[in-house]
Amino acid sequence: LAIIEDPTNSYLHDRFSWMLANKACQYEYAKEMSIKALELDKNNCDATVGLALVLYRLGNLEEGDTYIDKAERLGDRKSVV
Repeated sequence: LAIIEDPTNSYLHDRFSWMLANKACQYEYAKEMSIKALELDKNNCDATVGLALVLYRLGNLEEGDTYIDKAERLGDRKSVV
């Protein structure tokens, strides 16, 4: 409902993508929502990381790495786990 009320909010699309991927395991739909979030705001670092994680879940490691690199350029720090 929040996306219907505010369809241009990149962060709502990103949070919905997270829910789809992590709670419903709907990775393709999550990918669509992450892409939409980035269409709305190409500098949304959270959505960039979210898309990378969804791509990893879909087995697309190379493209996922590309988005992780982009997120780092946008200001996200690499994990040191």
